[in-house]
Amino acid sequence: MPQHRRRRSAGPARRRDSAVPAGEHRRHRPVPSPPGPAGQGSAAAAPVGTGAGDGSGLGFRADVEGMRAVAVLSVVLFHAGLGAVGGGFAGVDVFFVLSGYLITGLLWAELSRTGTLRLSEFYARRVRRLLPAAVLVLVVTAAAAVVLLPPLRARPALGDDLAAGLYVANYRFALQQTDYLNADAPPSPVQHYWSLGVEEQFYLLWPALLALAALGLARGARPSLARASGALAVIAAGSLALSVHLTRVSQPWAFFSLPTRAWELAAGGLVALAAPALCRLPAAVAAPLGWAGLAAVVVAVVRLGTSTPYPGTAAVLPVAGTVAVVAAGVRPVRGARRRCSAGRRCGSPAGSRTPGTCGTGRCWCSPRTRSAGRRR
Repeated sequence: MPQHRRRRSAGPARRRDSAVPAGEHRRHRPVPSPPGPAGQGSAAAAPVGTGAGDGSGLGFRADVEGMRAVAVLSVVLFHAGLGAVGGGFAGVDVFFVLSGYLITGLLWAELSRTGTLRLSEFYARRVRRLLPAAVLVLVVTAAAAVVLLPPLRARPALGDDLAAGLYVANYRFALQQTDYLNADAPPSPVQHYWSLGVEEQFYLLWPALLALAALGLARGARPSLARASGALAVIAAGSLALSVHLTRVSQPWAFFSLPTRAWELAAGGLVALAAPALCRLPAAVAAPLGWAGLAAVVVAVVRLGTSTPYPGTAAVLPVAGTVAVVAAGVRPVRGARRRCSAGRRCGSPAGSRTPGTCGTGRCWCSPRTRSAGRRR
């Protein structure tokens, strides 16, 4: 009898333990911190979410990481001087679309969930993600310029280094009328920082603009997806028109400046805002769309060249291709779970690491490939 009572008394304890909601167990699991160029932690691909510490509602997406790899390989091979990838510089356009998609997805997820944006936390994450690697590269580059370059070249190199540290190198190069594709003189040691400057300038402005567009001026207003999408569409249209115009009259400003590149980031942002609708995309449409998008990027990398007026209308091809790949990948995959950027559960691994750029490796690769490859 005593043994029987002990067995009966143990039953409810087990039932109480099994009655704890599954979410309670998950709540106490260690959460990975957002990774590291464009965050803290590693520069390698890592999930941005499924709520993993950043509240993005986005998760890991192999297709986004695949497009990142295509972009990195394209840029590296271009600077190595391989003629087969004469348009490898279009890999930067792929990065811009991915950054716009991921950043907008994170911001919209927070807006939808909380009705506001914690801008201080957002900017702190960007600083923690970018600053350590960027400062290390710039310090090493400055030291190498002083030691290895003659004084007449070291002085402008140090000026470029300072501009890169302030994330305004893109405007310095535009003011100097730098021809990225057909430069006669040796390139700046930090010329590759121009794209980081564009992205950081976008990050500085876009959160406040998105919050204003989505919430308006009314206190306590609910975020409006239509207003946010409309604002992005207007920005994209105006930026593309300016890019086409400046490519004809002042190509360096068209190539390096944020106003002429914003449409590429906005294109990715529009995909993020359209995620709830893209979740319902039929498989018969999504699969061909994704393959067609990848083909468009490959054609751009192979067919474009240094004689192509760029960005202008030529940049539409890699941007549209990347948009197609990312849009096709939003659709749920059987057996997986994901949240759309609007917070609705949708169903496959999504997202990639914290949006924003391509990782700490990007800070190092261009100088080394340039010095080893053809003169830019």
